[in-house]
Order: sequence, then structure tokens, then C-alpha cells
Amino acid sequence: MTKREKVLNHLAMIVIVFTLCLFGYIGYLLFYPFEPANFGDNPFPVEKKVIKQGEVVKYYVEYHKLMNVPARANHTLVNHVQINFSDIASFLPKGDYEVWNHDIAIPQFVSPGKYYIVITWTYRVNPLREIVMTSRTEEFEVVSK
Repeated sequence: MTKREKVLNHLAMIVIVFTLCLFGYIGYLLFYPFEPANFGDNPFPVEKKVIKQGEVVKYYVEYHKLMNVPARANHTLVNHVQINFSDIASFLPKGDYEVWNHDIAIPQFVSPGKYYIVITWTYRVNPLREIVMTSRTEEFEVVSK
């Protein structure tokens, strides 16, 4: 075996080991069970059980954020129809939080009845993966003004 063949064999082994390490790292990013946050009570309690059309709903959330990653929260008002609200971005650091969360204004056009809000949090834990967590509030009643 010549010196050139030995160098090529070593180079081939380095490339193979590097490729295996790269595939292992990509597998970790794609399949490791990341947990960005733990949420307390589910369904989340609401501040008022009866709300007039056009008023604001607040819900109470206790959660423990485990990772320093940004979150995107989407709220959906649910009855026999679903009404989506715009996303809200959050950049809170790791830690424990207890908050009366986001003021969600009930639209004037919704019909009276029982509703609840579904909250969908999307966390981008790495460049290849997003983790989606879903919770909801207690039911509340919307009445006419």
C-alpha cells in the first residue's frame, strides 16, 4: 500500500465518521423529545364566566418555561364555529410564570352562547423542528349587549 493510498483511506474514514456524526446530530434535532414548557391547570380558568359581545376575556395561566426559545401563541374562539385571532409572539426566558394572560376581545358579531378559547403554542426549538402544544380555557357564556 503506497503512501497515497494510506492517505486516501484515512481521508475516507474521516469522511465516513463525520457523516455518521452529522446524521446522528440531525436525528437528535428531529426526534429528541424536547419539552419547552409545562402548563398547570387545563382547562385554564377565565376571569368572568359571562361576557358581553365586544368585551375582553382574560384567562389565568400557570406555567414553567423550560427552554429559552421563542413562542407563538394562536387563539381560536370555539363554539359551533371557530374564529381565529392573530398570533402573539412571546420571548420570555426560562422560569415560572403565573399570569392573567392576553386580553382577547370577543367580536361584536358572534352569536350568544357557550364558548371556550383554544390556545396553540408553537415553539421553534431548533432550525429543523417546531413543537406545538395545545390547551384551552374553561367555557364561558357570551351574551348580547
